[in-house]
Amino acid sequence: MPQPACQYLRTKAFYIPALRSETTLMEASPSAHYWCLRTMSVVGPDDTPVNPDECKTDRTCFETVEILLS
Repeated sequence: MPQPACQYLRTKAFYIPALRSETTLMEASPSAHYWCLRTMSVVGPDDTPVNPDECKTDRTCFETVEILLS
């Protein structure tokens, strides 16, 4: 079962309709730059880097959201 995405994780592809998919925030891309909406930075509120590999349910700042793709 895939890991849920954090509602605060973002990357530019999330805002491009042609690239937006359920994996945009769930699978890391080596060419993507990720940021946290809570800090507007590449580190989260817990001072840990943000990306799909790091933003997991065990982080205190993680909040699950169902991504609406339409």
